[in-house]
Amino acid sequence: STYQSALDKTSSVLRSLAPSVKLKALPCFYNEEGYISSLVASAQESLSKDYDHILFSYHGLPERHIKSSDPT
Repeated sequence: STYQSALDKTSSVLRSLAPSVKLKALPCFYNEEGYISSLVASAQESLSKDYDHILFSYHGLPERHIKSSDPT
């Protein structure tokens, strides 16, 4: 959700600071088979354990969200 806005801001700042520097951004890779396979491999051991809940966070969680869902 922030990819394009971050890329736009980076491009703007880079143009003002160093106009001759070229910026090359990689395309989104969240749906690439190699990326997904590496995520699965890195989580495999943990996912084989018995948990009540598993929380996935891709960008971090604001503290207020954590506190509102679990007051402890």
